[in-house]
Amino acid sequence: MVDCNHHGLNGIIEEETLEGSGFKYYTFTTTGDVWATRMGCPENSNHEEFVTARPLMIEYNSQVPVVVYVPAGYEIKYRVWSAGEIMEAGNPADNYAVNDDALYQTWEWASSEGGYTGGKTALKNTGLSKIYTFKKDGTYLHYKNRKMVPAGKFQLSNDFSIFIKGKLPMIELAGKDRKMSYMFNGRDTLILSEECYDCYKHVYVRKSKNITPILSKIQDCPDVMIENRMPRIIDRNVKTKPAPSSYYIYKGKRREISEFDAEWVKKNCDVKVELVY
Repeated sequence: MVDCNHHGLNGIIEEETLEGSGFKYYTFTTTGDVWATRMGCPENSNHEEFVTARPLMIEYNSQVPVVVYVPAGYEIKYRVWSAGEIMEAGNPADNYAVNDDALYQTWEWASSEGGYTGGKTALKNTGLSKIYTFKKDGTYLHYKNRKMVPAGKFQLSNDFSIFIKGKLPMIELAGKDRKMSYMFNGRDTLILSEECYDCYKHVYVRKSKNITPILSKIQDCPDVMIENRMPRIIDRNVKTKPAPSSYYIYKGKRREISEFDAEWVKKNCDVKVELVY
């Protein structure tokens, strides 16, 4: 059982040659120790997962068995990688070629899949957010506690990838322990691939409208608090909520009490209350 952090088994697979035959076989050794990252996890994030050591990629020949010796109590899982269909380059405008400008939008999580099983996984198991907005100044917003909040910085690069013989555009989010290659499928789909064989590929879709970020609450003293005690008629057939009867005047304008850090105001301000009848 693990939580939302990334876990791994300390161990190594070594290639050896059978004396006198030239055939290769593999031996796995481990101390049995498991490592984990230290991200804060939401409640109820514990789940069952196949915790693995660093995998080894080898050439595959269907005519020759792959022999691996492992200690008792451990299990081998493998995946056969194959070439996909040949793709032809079309109109660059249709393909929406990889570039930084294409990234600077708001993206919403659609799915994640991969790992050793190659299956889909829930968002809470990935350590990523539901929504990201990447900005040209190198900062990004993300979805946290049902709000868009400033999260930090990201860095773009063009580095060697483990998936191809060459380089791919990469994105690295500040505070995360992984670098992801990225590409676009059409105009509206962003694919983030974690740069490790046993990790996940994440699909995000472009939102048609950017989400207005909800920034930190105001930590400053209002001019005055208005408490409106005038009687008013409420139509119960109208679904919209009536405006609050109490509000602040701040720098000459009406501001809602919910916009302020209540604890900060209580501790640092002596706000006068004006009653209106």
